[in-house]
Amino acid sequence: MGGLLAVRFFWMNLFVLLWLAHLQGIRGASYRAGPWLGMGVAVALLWGVVQHSSWTVLAPRGGIDRYLQTFDGDRYHAHTVWFLREAGVEGKLFNAYSSGGFLEYWLLPKLSVFVDGSLNFPSEVLADYETIQTLGGRDTGLDPAARLEAHGVDFFVGTGLPIEPLPGRPWRYTTSHLARHPDWLLVYRSLRGAVYMRRSPRNDENLNRIERYYDRYDVPFDRVDGLDVNRSLCRLPARLRPCRRGRVGAGHGDCRGLLPR
Repeated sequence: MGGLLAVRFFWMNLFVLLWLAHLQGIRGASYRAGPWLGMGVAVALLWGVVQHSSWTVLAPRGGIDRYLQTFDGDRYHAHTVWFLREAGVEGKLFNAYSSGGFLEYWLLPKLSVFVDGSLNFPSEVLADYETIQTLGGRDTGLDPAARLEAHGVDFFVGTGLPIEPLPGRPWRYTTSHLARHPDWLLVYRSLRGAVYMRRSPRNDENLNRIERYYDRYDVPFDRVDGLDVNRSLCRLPARLRPCRRGRVGAGHGDCRGLLPR
């Protein structure tokens, strides 16, 4: 049934066609011609999918070589995952549905995810996920931060850039959802993502782990104010510092106000 409802499963229909051709041969209609006929139809359908379907939207950019890669670091926001893994924190994550399996592979059992592709969660969780993901509380009166606390979430993994989505695609920019929220502490920031930790006694040990993590790399981190992004940028070598106009390498070294805390 999945092959009839989801475009990404269309290729599996090839096996159904080959099986039907095999049955035709067994029943004696044309044992030699049946399988070959079915295979020919399957190949023709495969060619049609590639040439005339939504394949051009679903196919990875860069051609078939992209399939040879282990994973797409940008798509799965891998740097946020490496931070959580190296820091050794524990608890429960709020994450984008599309990255649930990737996060589970690298972070279980220390960190559990909010949702994943298995869809093995109640409908209420999905409703809360949509509220949090889209900041639905602005219109519905439901506070996304309160929903996170109700589910015992310790870390919020925000992702994406503040850009217009493609037509027909959902809005998935969550990087700044908890920026400056009094109950959440910024503990990681990159261009495409951020990690916030719930301020709570249950996360005191996690805060210790994060502090030790940043000490190893000599990165400024404050237990009360969290990660100071602007200060970290200013500690880069002059040739790597963003300048006033947003270019890299001009050597001005004025980093103030480039990224929100």
